[in-house]
Amino acid sequence: MHPYFVGVTEIKIEPKSKHMSVSCKLFVDDVQEAIFQQTGQKINLSAKRPQDQLLLKNYLLSKLKIHWGNTHLPLTMLGYDIEEEGVWCYFESSIRGKGKSLVVCNRALYETLETQTHFLHVTYGTVKQHWKISNPEDCHTFGMQ
Repeated sequence: MHPYFVGVTEIKIEPKSKHMSVSCKLFVDDVQEAIFQQTGQKINLSAKRPQDQLLLKNYLLSKLKIHWGNTHLPLTMLGYDIEEEGVWCYFESSIRGKGKSLVVCNRALYETLETQTHFLHVTYGTVKQHWKISNPEDCHTFGMQ
C-alpha cells in the first residue's frame, strides 16, 4: 500500500489539426482493485491480455469525461503501458469548432479511495494550464483562447 493516492491526466490539443490526445496515469494496484470491485473480475494489467484492456477501457471511460464547450468528446482508447507502479492509459479524440472552454472530469478511483487526487495538465497549442482536483471534486473548467 502506498501512502498517496494520486493520478495524472494530461491533455494535449493541436488547434490546427483539431486532434486531442489524452494520457491518464494511475497506480496499477489501485485501478485493478477498483475494476475488481466494480465488475467482480480480477485483472492483471501486466499480462496485457485483450480482456484486461477492455475492462480497463470500460472503467476509465465511465470515469473520465471531457467536454469541448457544450460538446461531449468521445474518447478512443489507443492502449496502455505499465511504468513501475503506474499504468499510463492513452486515448484520443477530435474537436470541432472553436470552444471557449474545456471541461475535464475525472472520478477514477473515487469510489474506492477517499483521498484520491488528480493533477490535470492541459496544453492547447503552446498554452499550458494546470489544476488539481481531489475527491469529491471531480471537474475543472479550463478557459481556451
